[in-house]
Parts: sequence; C-alpha cells; structure tokens
Amino acid sequence: MNDSAFNAMATPCGSADGETPVALRLRQAAFDVLNLAVAGRRDEALLALDQLFGLRGRFPGYPLLLDMVAGKLPFQRSGALFVLGGDPLPAALQRHFEEAIAQCQQFLGLPAPCVIVQCRAENRDLHWTLESFPGLAVLHLSTLSPGYPDDLRAVQFHEVAHCFLTCGVRLLDEGLAQLFANRFGGAALPAANPALLPPLRTLLSRASDSMFGESVDSDLAVYLAACRAGVDLLETIHAQGGAKRIVGLFAAVARAGSEAQIARLVEQASGQALPAASAGSGPDAAQATLIEQARDAVFTAWINKNPADLDASIAALEADAVFTEPALLDSLIGAQLNRALLQVNFHSAPPAAQVAHLDMLLKAGECLPAGRLWLWRGTRAILAILLARPNVIKVATAGQQAIQAFDKAAQLIPNDPDLLVQHASLLLNAPEKYGGDRDLGVTKLRQAMQNPLYHEHARNVLLEYGVDAGPPLDVAPTALASASAAIPGAMLAAIPGAIPGATSAATSAATSDGIPGAISGATSATISAPARAAVASDAPVMLQTTGLELRLSAAFTLRPGDLTLRSGERVALVGRNGSGKSMLIETLLGLRRPDKGSVALLVGDPRSAATRQRIGGLLQGSDLPGLTRISEMMALHRTIYHRTDPAVTRALGLEELRERFWSQLSRGQKQRVMLWLALAHVPELALLDEPSLGLDEWFARALRELLTQLPTTLLVISHVPADLLGMDRIVCLDGGKIIADGSLAELMAGQVGAFKGRLRQTLDEPARQAMLALPGLVKPPRQCDDGWELYGGAGFDQTFRHFIEQQRIAAFSLEPVSVEDFLAHIAHAAHDTPTNLPKAAPR
Repeated sequence: MNDSAFNAMATPCGSADGETPVALRLRQAAFDVLNLAVAGRRDEALLALDQLFGLRGRFPGYPLLLDMVAGKLPFQRSGALFVLGGDPLPAALQRHFEEAIAQCQQFLGLPAPCVIVQCRAENRDLHWTLESFPGLAVLHLSTLSPGYPDDLRAVQFHEVAHCFLTCGVRLLDEGLAQLFANRFGGAALPAANPALLPPLRTLLSRASDSMFGESVDSDLAVYLAACRAGVDLLETIHAQGGAKRIVGLFAAVARAGSEAQIARLVEQASGQALPAASAGSGPDAAQATLIEQARDAVFTAWINKNPADLDASIAALEADAVFTEPALLDSLIGAQLNRALLQVNFHSAPPAAQVAHLDMLLKAGECLPAGRLWLWRGTRAILAILLARPNVIKVATAGQQAIQAFDKAAQLIPNDPDLLVQHASLLLNAPEKYGGDRDLGVTKLRQAMQNPLYHEHARNVLLEYGVDAGPPLDVAPTALASASAAIPGAMLAAIPGAIPGATSAATSAATSDGIPGAISGATSATISAPARAAVASDAPVMLQTTGLELRLSAAFTLRPGDLTLRSGERVALVGRNGSGKSMLIETLLGLRRPDKGSVALLVGDPRSAATRQRIGGLLQGSDLPGLTRISEMMALHRTIYHRTDPAVTRALGLEELRERFWSQLSRGQKQRVMLWLALAHVPELALLDEPSLGLDEWFARALRELLTQLPTTLLVISHVPADLLGMDRIVCLDGGKIIADGSLAELMAGQVGAFKGRLRQTLDEPARQAMLALPGLVKPPRQCDDGWELYGGAGFDQTFRHFIEQQRIAAFSLEPVSVEDFLAHIAHAAHDTPTNLPKAAPR
C-alpha cells in the first residue's frame, strides 16, 4: 500500500495527523473545565463538565474531574499542568515537564493534553492515559523513586509521551514513550535482543498489557527488549513518513477491529512484513524427553501439592527454543498454568510477574493448534476465577470465558485427555444455568480413564463425586481426598459462589488431610457502601403506620403491622412476589386509601401539593407520552419543584438523553429518567420501588453512591444484593405482613446463618438422622436434586467437617452464606412459619 492509500485509511475525517475533529475538541475540553474551576467559576465549570458528558458520555476520568471541580480534591494550575494537592511541584520536576510537553508537542504536531500530576509516596511511577479521551491524562510520580525530584527527567519524558498519544497496543505505546525518553530525555536502551521475545506480530495485541509485567521491575530484561523492538519499529515508520505517519498509525490502530487488522496497519505504515510465529518441524528426541519429563512433573506436583516440583522442568523448557517449536511451548504453558493453580490452591497467589509471563506465553501460543490454545485459555480463565475472588463481577466474567473456551476446544479436540479433565472440573462445579452439567462431566472423566496416564486421576475424581468408577480402593475417605489432589490442572480449583451457587467439591482452602478448612466472610457481594453515621435513636420519626389495613381482593389483605422510619434512615423492603410490597409503597405515598389505620409523615399529608414538594416516589410500570422529549419533562419538573440538583443530573446521565423522545429510550434509560423525576428536587423522604431495575452496573453503582450522598430518608424495595449493603434496616414482608425487621447482619445470622453446606450424594438412614441432628443448624436441611443443602451458624464449619469425616462423605462442599442465599430464603418465606423469621427489637 502506498503512502496516500495508508493516509486515507488512517485519517478518515481528512485531518493530516490522523486525529478526528471530535478528538481535537476533546484535547481542549478538559483544559476548559479545569481552567474555569481554577478561576473560581465553579458553576460554569460544572456546566462545561455536563457538556463534556454529552459529547463523550461517562468516561473513566469523569469522577476525578467532578471531584476536582466540586472542591473535593484540592488542585492548582502550575504552568502547563494541573497539580493535585496543596503543594507546588519541585522546581526540577516543573522544568522537565514543561520541556517534555514542548518537545512532544513540536515533534507530534498535536495540541498538548490536559495533564494532571500528583506526587505521592509509592514505590513506582504510574501514568493513566484515557484511550477514549485523548485530551486527559493523570500522572502519579513516586516521591520514593531514586533521585526524586532532580533525576527523573527521562521518566518524565517517557510519561508525557504516553499522555500525548496512545492507541491501546502496549508495544506501540511503550515504544513511542521510550523513543521520546531516548531522543529527548537522556535515556538509553540496550541493543535489541529478539531471543527474549515472541515474534513481533505476537506482541501487537490490545491484550498484551501484562506481557511486559505489571511494572518495569517485574521482568526488566523482557520489558527492555520489548521497548527496543517498539522503538525500532517506530523509528522505521518515522523514516517512512515522519511524525504524521506515526500519529496516523496510532489513530488507525485505536479504531482497528481486530488484531489481524492492527498487524496489517503496522506493516503498511512501516513498509515491512512482520514474520509470523514459526510452525516448527516437530520436537527432536531431546525435546520430546523434556516434554515427557514435564508431564510427569505435573503429576508429581499435584500429588505432593508442591508447586516447586515443577521448577526444574519449567527451567529446562524455557532454556530451549520454545518460541520456534509449538510442542515445547504447549508443554511450557501447561506446566506454568499447573504451577500457578497449585500456588493459589495450596500456598499463596502467584506474583504478578509470574502471571504476566504466563499471559505472554499464552499470547505466543497462537502458533499452537487451535484446540490446544482454547484448552489453555479455558484453564487460564479458571486461574482468573481464583485470583479474582471475591470480586463478583470479575469472577462471573472469567467463569463465562472458561465455559466458552472449553466449548470451543471440545469441538476441535474432543478426546484430548487434558481437555477432558479440565473441562470436567468446570462441568462438575458450575451451576446448571452457568454451564454446569454433572452427567456430561462424569462422561468426560470416564473418557479420560481410557488414557493409561490419566486413568487413576480421573477415577479418583469420580469417586470423590460419589460415582462408581470400578473396584474401590481400600483407603479411608481422607486418603481418597489426598489421592484426588493428584489430578493435574484445575480439577481441585474452587469455582466460587460468585458464579452463583458454584463451589468446588474439595474447597481450595484445604488442610493437610484433604478436608476443607473454615471459610471466612459472610457475603459474596463486593460493593461496599460508604461509611455512614448511625441514625440516632431519638431522631424525628419521618414515617409511621398504625393499624394499617387495605383489602385488595377476597384472598389478600395488606396488614403490615406498625412500621416506623426515623429521619435519615435507609430501609430496604424485601419479600417474595405478591407479598404486598408495591401496594404498601403506593399506600404510603397516598395513592391508595387504607380501609383502616393511618399513615403519618413528618413532612405532611402526601396528598397535598406542598408535601409532594418534599417527597419523591418511583413506581413500577410507570409510563410517559412517547413523543415527549426528555428536555421537556425536565423543564416541567423544574416548574413544579423549587429546585433541581445538578449532582442528580450528572449521576444519572440525563444530559445525554435530553434531546431523545421517551419512545426512543431503552428500559434502562427510562428508569434513569424516572429516577431523576423522583430525586432531582432532593426530597426529604424517597420511596423507591426497584430503583436498580434495568440499570447497567455503571449506573446502578452511580445510583447507590448518589443515594448515599443525598440527605434523604429512604425506603427502597429491592432484591439486588448490592442495594441491601449499607442499609440501616431490612424489613421482610410476606402475605401482606411484616415478618422480620432488623439489620442485614442480624437477619442473615438468624435465618441463613454463616455457612452453607452441600452433600451431593444419597444418605442412608443413620447418616440422614445424624445430619438432621447436627448442632448449629439454623433451618432444617433441604433435599435438592443431587443431595442435601444445610445452613448453619457460627462454628458450623467445624461441625460439618466432623460429620463429613465420621460418615465418610465423598462429595460435598462448604462455603460462606451470601446475600443471595438470604434473598432466596426470603423468596420462600411462605414455606416457613413466622417464628422462623424472628423480628429485631422494636425501634
């Protein structure tokens, strides 16, 4: 492709440097916002930030800018920079930053970005450049760095180059930054060392952020070799067409739809073909011996539960030409994955540098047969599950990746014994709705038993799950558990409850005798609410019901009993469908008149216009005229209420919806509008029915943060676990009556306890009677499809372990209870008597 053809691809909007008009506007937008704030024009700065939101939507740096403009984070303008904190930059830092910005601006021909700097006591220097927002970058400089502040010139040139231009491909981003550090900042790189790296094409990946390690210190030689490769590549591109060609490439790569397209763009910009990974000619005799030794070392390491048993084989493989022989690379990836899984299961999590090196090997593994590559990707996803605990979102995402990877591998190498064992691990541990399939998992293990090398390992796992696998071994159950630890790969990797309901039959927190140890923690939700001061017991009563009764049908009457909310309280209302929650909210809002009893609000009668200025309500099933613009609804709201808080508008993202018609909105967008109508005037009392319904995770989190900040007494109907965290009280409703009232911790302890145990096999009568008599049970054991489910209080983990040993139970699991378990219990509250749902003390 000639220069004109490449430039046409790289500059679709016709700009000479590859930047679109929107990108050029964004380079100035953040400057404008912060300059207004520095000048003391805060309202104008907030308005400019709202306009920026409308231009770009919510981007990662938005909360930081908002906190700076709102005065929560002190900052000052310092030359071409904005500095967080009250202290000015040291003179040497300021001088080098100004020089670096000027040099980069002149070389690249781009406007300077808005650079925010903070110096803090850390052990490394960090930059944060927003690929989706080219006008904003954040730099954290460590005051603990050697030579701070006088000898950081090269570091500053390196970081400023990142701020100017980034495309999301680490090789190119680091190459450009190091080019500036070398050319203008006085840094020096060693000579190229291609032996340390996979082929250049392999490095051109958006997923390669970890290929160089978490920081320079994690693997300095690999990092420097990659930087040299990136610098050499960009120097070649610069020689082909100057800095404009580099900028055009970065703009095109940022919009590329695939890694293959990225490689083509780099080839076109550099004028050279990038060599692909070698397919190899097959391992020679010495290499075949290494592969066999590595496989045997994997078995030995799992038997001994000792990751170090793999070190010698890994070192021998890495000393050979692994990047030119796929069989060697395949063996090395398998050994490294098994070592990491052993560490996280029986020792401690592998260090970041080790995980980074493993990901680099996986990226280089694109030369492997597709089936084997998907196998290792699925196993890596199981490692990600273990490392991500207890982050629910990350664990669920990794679980889905594992399922997809193993399904693809199964289409290509259905009889591969490694795949059969690894895939069976996931099938046996994941719940049905997340890809679990016990029968299929057992089938795959039986297939693995046909391979002589895997026969005993697969057989022991079948025994662990209570499946007949042939003549039994004459050993105790604890010995069986230890024997099953010999399974290579992720067979004993715990698939935790953040893939809802998924646990390992042998938990990763195993003791030396193979019996799971105690698991700490009571919930699986990870979104912690900001700390709030406790509501005073003598705070004014904001809402109170007395003798309330509302007959809704011949079969249902709402008689909740007395309910009191004090000013500033946050209360969640939960219960199964049809329990009367929504009807109660409508009655409290004055939309339904009770047959008996009364509702008293501190702010007045909810049916009067003056009182409605002071309350907010969100109902289910609300609708508005389809051809009404959101801006018209907002204008009408402003004419009715005395005020509109911009913080509510920003949190719910209403500016980006202003010009849309109601009929054009998605379900989640409509929910945001209805929430804005309920909260924009900052009511003293807000009654919200399922406020998170339809919201994506971003806006659900923004809503929770907003409700924490508003000075509002809150009554919320919700079945979202994260919504319940941080609530002062939980009120449980069933059959139109309040059956429980207390803090989340109190109700969980009383109703589902601290631990949930599962027995995945049938029990004979003596074992069943012993189970029913277990001390510490908070509710009777429940029989389910594949066995029994038990809930116990504090100390139940020890009781459960003793029962497992005594009854020789082979298939079981034990995990902390979660908020999801509590909500599931409440959803079936009709099956319990009211005495099983104790109320807290009156408030």
